[in-house]
Amino acid sequence: MSLQACPQFARRLHARPQQRALAQRPQRSVRAQALAAFADAPVQPAAGELPAASGVYAVLDAAGATRYIGISRTISLSVTAHARELGGDVVTGVKVGLVANATKDDLVAAWKEWLQQSVTASGAIPAGNAPGPEKEQWQAKRKPATAKPEIRLTSGKGLGDLTVPVTQLVDMVVSVRGW
Repeated sequence: MSLQACPQFARRLHARPQQRALAQRPQRSVRAQALAAFADAPVQPAAGELPAASGVYAVLDAAGATRYIGISRTISLSVTAHARELGGDVVTGVKVGLVANATKDDLVAAWKEWLQQSVTASGAIPAGNAPGPEKEQWQAKRKPATAKPEIRLTSGKGLGDLTVPVTQLVDMVVSVRGW
């Protein structure tokens, strides 16, 4: 009996190697990637050298209070943008937790973990993460899409407006192109 005579068997036969490959693939999770605990992450100056990697970050003010916890694919750019938008007195220190080879789910899980640890430590949600007007200040400011200029089509010239016959135009194009 050939595989073509029994297509159901052929499908199962070809599916098994793929299923084995999926079962052997390591599952990435934040907990398996040794994410530093929020309390254990050292405070770095916001104006200093920050990693251009993905992970979770906490922004601290001059008093050392956590103002915002966020996630980013490029932490250094995100913190620089916050400092530019809100000023150096609001963004003075940063805690960073890197998440290597992060998926969006990994980053969100790391963010939730750090946010929970921050709330447990301070008893309050950071002002930039809590509902209210300050949360809007911390959200990414995306530039609105610029409208492209409209294309204006003109009526153009019709076949009746040509000064030479169409066959002559075709011959000219063929001879120039070398077809």
